[in-house]
Amino acid sequence: MADGDGSTEKHIARMAEMEKTYEEKQLHWSKDSLPRDLKEQLDEAHTDGESFWSIYNKQFLPAIRAKDQLAVDTAHDKLGEIFHEHQRHIMFMTAKSKNHQQQLIAENASMLKWSMAVMTLLVLTIIGMVMGAVWYMMNRVLGPITDTVSTMSDMASGDLEAGRTYDHRQDEIGEMTRAIEVFREAAIEQRDAQGKQKKVV
Repeated sequence: MADGDGSTEKHIARMAEMEKTYEEKQLHWSKDSLPRDLKEQLDEAHTDGESFWSIYNKQFLPAIRAKDQLAVDTAHDKLGEIFHEHQRHIMFMTAKSKNHQQQLIAENASMLKWSMAVMTLLVLTIIGMVMGAVWYMMNRVLGPITDTVSTMSDMASGDLEAGRTYDHRQDEIGEMTRAIEVFREAAIEQRDAQGKQKKVV
């Protein structure tokens, strides 16, 4: 527009679209939870942005419509200075954003490692608990029951000394082993009585 190149009205319409887009983006980023240093740079950039659009609408655009080339050039120089200052803030924010992104990536990677370590520890703990439960079932429940069944089978086959024990557990299996000892003593007494009866006969 300052050089009189192309349709002035089209340029004005395009600038109006750009101003609207700028305001929408500014509103979006102002509501975003940015780090403090980026927030400060954004505020400074927005101050430049407001100055840019103020000079454009109040000085540059009226000078264009009035075809006052001196006023156009003066406003254009001001706009150029503000634009480059705004650009400097944006470039700084871009560099800072990259640093924050890299920092977030590193933090997420570290958190992922810790999460994997915790999950691995949890899985190992669960496996240990399952193995402990299996060991308990085998050694404290199934094993003694198997031994009890074997003892009863051997006694039924005539081996009255099979699986004799004097140390009984304080649970249902202990009650079974104590009952077996009662049966054992009764069977021994019966065997001895039969032996005596045979001698008498």
